[in-house]
Amino acid sequence: MSILCNGARATASEWPRARSIAAVLLALLLLAVPPVARTAAAQEAPGRRLANVVGVAVEEYGKAVDSRGRLLSDIEYAEAVDFLADARGIAGRLGGARAPAVRALLDSLRDAVIATREPATVTALHARFVEALGPEGALELPRVPLDLASGKRIYAQQCASCHGAVGLGDGPAARQGPVPAPAIGTAKVMHDVSPALTYRIVSVGVPGTTMPGWAGTLSSAERWNVVAYVTSLRANAAALGTGEGEFAQRCTGCHGVVGASDGPLTPTLSTF
Repeated sequence: MSILCNGARATASEWPRARSIAAVLLALLLLAVPPVARTAAAQEAPGRRLANVVGVAVEEYGKAVDSRGRLLSDIEYAEAVDFLADARGIAGRLGGARAPAVRALLDSLRDAVIATREPATVTALHARFVEALGPEGALELPRVPLDLASGKRIYAQQCASCHGAVGLGDGPAARQGPVPAPAIGTAKVMHDVSPALTYRIVSVGVPGTTMPGWAGTLSSAERWNVVAYVTSLRANAAALGTGEGEFAQRCTGCHGVVGASDGPLTPTLSTF
C-alpha cells in the first residue's frame, strides 16, 4: 500500500515515558503540519528539497519492483516516476559546482527507473547522487530531544481535520481532496513506512493530493515532533515493551538511560 497517490500508506509505541525512549522515537516516526500563528521557518534549500524528493522516489520504487526488476505495484511505480519528474525541475534550479554532476546522476536514476532496473542498481545510483549533493544530501535528523506535546498540539490544530483526531482518516475534510486522507494512526496502513520516508513526505508534500510540503513553514524539529506523535497513535503495550528493551540493550551506551545523551560512550563521539 502507499501513503501517496492512493492515500493508503503513509513502529512503534506510546511514549508515557517519553524521555526514556527518545532514541527509539528516532527510529519510529509520521505526518505533520504547521500551527496557524507563527513566524515561518526559512524556506528549504533547493539541494535539501531535491534530496528529499529523490529519497521518496527511491523508497517508493523499492516497493514497486522486485529484486529482478519485475513490477509489483503500478501505483507505487507511478509515484516514483512522478517524484523524479518533480526532482528534475528542482535540479534545473540548482546552482554551484556540484550541479552538473547532480543532474547527470539524477538522469541516470530516472533512466534506471523507467527501464525498471533491479532496486539494487537504483539504490547504488542513489547513494552516488546523495554523495554528489554533499551535506544537503543527508537526511536531517533530530538535533534536540523530541517534544511529543508539541507534536500533538500541531497535529490537533492542522492535521486532524483530514486525518482524524486519532489518525483514522476520518476527519471532516478527509474526502474533500482528489484522494482520501490516509489513516496514518493505524499499524495496518503504516506498517511498512520508514521514518525517513515519512519525514521527507512531510517536508515536500505529495503531488496530486491536498498534502502540501511543510519545510518552508515548520522547522526540522517541529516536523520530527509531529512524526513522533503520529507514530505514538498506533502504539500498544507490546510494542512499548519491545522498544524499551531494544533501547536498553542497544542505545543507552550513547544516548543514556533516559535519552539525555549522557551515556558512557557519549564523550567518544565527534558529533551528536
